[in-house]
Amino acid sequence: MITPDLKIAKLLSSYPQTLEILIKISPHFKNLEHKELRKTLATRLSVEQTAEIAGISTNTLLAELNRAIGIVADRPEFRNDETLMQKPSVGKPEFLEIVPQEKIRVLDVRPLLEAGRDPIDAIKAVVQILGEGEVFLLLNSFDPLPLYVALSKRGLKHWTVRENELYKVYFYRER
Repeated sequence: MITPDLKIAKLLSSYPQTLEILIKISPHFKNLEHKELRKTLATRLSVEQTAEIAGISTNTLLAELNRAIGIVADRPEFRNDETLMQKPSVGKPEFLEIVPQEKIRVLDVRPLLEAGRDPIDAIKAVVQILGEGEVFLLLNSFDPLPLYVALSKRGLKHWTVRENELYKVYFYRER
């Protein structure tokens, strides 16, 4: 049975037929057809995070994936996660309103993803050179949930705003 914490890389290696379902729920997952991205991005992403990125409940995704591998549950066996879909609206941190443009380092990872390349090295390079009072603005086509955890371990907080199909993620150190 497929569970919320299962990594997408393991899911696809064990059940390749599930790729079609991931692409159906969100076109962003079409990138997983690229072997390089599947080896890298998919190892960091869980089924639960995938559901959140796609904007559907974890239970709905689990039901679809399990059905694809021949497991049909009468009722969901996982927690009711409908509340996860309703993120509280958090206002833009005040200092982001006054940060000078020259203190914002921008990286658009969409061209890398479209080319089938993992953007993690480019992201790490920006984080590595991020100076005092600087902000890292990541432009992406989806909400990069695993990145929030990884960069929080480096002392970075984030604020995300979605504008149509563009996610602007501001990473910063608390002042």
